[in-house]
Amino acid sequence: MSGIKGDVTFSQPQQGSAINIMVNLKGVNENLSWSIHQLPMIYDGNAAISCSASAVGALFDPNMDAQSGNYNSSCSPSNLSRFQTCAVGDLTGMLGSLNSSSAHGNFTHQNLMIPIRGPNSIMGRTLVLYSGHTPKACALIAPVHPMLTAVAVFHAPVAGVVYLRQVDDSSDTTIFVNLFYVNDAQSRKQFAWQINQGSSSCDIPREPFNPNKADGQNCSKKRHKDCPIGDLTSKLGSITVSMATKGQSKTKAAFTDTNLPLTGVNSVVGKTIVLFSSGDPKKPFACAKIMKVKPRILEATFKSSIHDGIGGYFKFTQLSPFDPTATEINLTGLKSKSQGYHVHNYPMPWKMKYTGSESCAGVYLGGHWNPFGIDVKSSPSPGSGMLPNNSQSL
Repeated sequence: MSGIKGDVTFSQPQQGSAINIMVNLKGVNENLSWSIHQLPMIYDGNAAISCSASAVGALFDPNMDAQSGNYNSSCSPSNLSRFQTCAVGDLTGMLGSLNSSSAHGNFTHQNLMIPIRGPNSIMGRTLVLYSGHTPKACALIAPVHPMLTAVAVFHAPVAGVVYLRQVDDSSDTTIFVNLFYVNDAQSRKQFAWQINQGSSSCDIPREPFNPNKADGQNCSKKRHKDCPIGDLTSKLGSITVSMATKGQSKTKAAFTDTNLPLTGVNSVVGKTIVLFSSGDPKKPFACAKIMKVKPRILEATFKSSIHDGIGGYFKFTQLSPFDPTATEINLTGLKSKSQGYHVHNYPMPWKMKYTGSESCAGVYLGGHWNPFGIDVKSSPSPGSGMLPNNSQSL
C-alpha cells in the first residue's frame, strides 16, 4: 500500500518475557507514526478504505491507559516509565516514529510487554502506519502459520457476520463481529451470545456447548478454560448491535478466545451462535450456523486458437476476507510482445464471434476497472520482465 511493502514481526522468546519487534519495510521515505488498532483489516480497496478508522477501529487499548489526563506526556519516548503508561497499541509513544533508517531494524526493551497470546492479544488486530493523520498502509497481525477461518452469517432481524479464525485447536481463536439491524431500529442494544449445545434451530433455548462439562464456577474474562466452550458472554462480554452504514455495523468488535476450538473433537464448526436480548434472556433473538469459509477462486482463461496464439490463464485466489489475493500466471505464446495487462469494466462479447484482438477492443470492454478511483499517476511506472510460474501476493 502507498508504495510500502515488507513485514513487521512480533516475537516472544518465552511466555512472560519481553516482546521483540523486527521491522523490515521498503518505501518508507518520511516519518511515520505506527499503532495497533482494535479490529482486523479486510482487503477491500486501497489504504484510505482498508486502513481507515471506520474499518480498523480505535487504538487498541484494553487497559484504557489512553484515558489518562496526562497521556500525551506520560506516553512519550522521552518518558522512562512509558511502557507502564502507554496503551498496548501505541507503538509510537513507546518506541518512536518510523523513518527510512528505523524501517529496517529491531525494537526491544525489557519492559516492552505487548501480549501476543491471551484475551488481550494483538493477534487478529491491525497495524497502521500514518503520515500525520492519514493512513499510508496497514496490515493484519496474524500467525505465521495458516489459519482456518469459519463464519456465521446472520440474515434477520439481525444481519451481518461473525468470523472465527484459529491455527489449531490448542491456539487462541480470534473473533470479528460485524452485526447490525435490518429494520428501522435506531438505538444500540446489547445482546448476550452463546454457541448452542445441539440443534441449529433458533426456536428452542438450549444450554451452551459444553463438551468438557465445565461447571463455570471460576469462569471469567481472564479464565476462559474454566468456562463452557459456548459461553461467549461470560468469556468475552456482551456484544452491541446497531444500525449499519454501507453494510458495516457502527459497533464492530474483535475478541480473542483462549478456549474456542475450530478443529478436533470439540470443534464449534457446525454449531450455532445464538443472540439473546437483555429484555428476554431466555428467548433466542437471532441465530446463525458456524461454517468453514471456502476460498474464492476466479480464473481468466486464454485459448490460443482465439487469442492470436496466446494460451493459458490468470488465477486469482483469496482464502478469506482477511487474506490478500494471490495471483497465479501461466501463459504461453507471448513471444516477448506483451506489454501491460489490465482488468477492464465489461465482459468479452463472446457471442459476437470476434477474434481475440477484436473482442478485446476498448469500445467493447470499457476502461480499466478502477472502483476506488485510484490516481493512476501514483501507480508504479511500467516496465518489462519475466512472468514466473508461481503465485505472487497482490
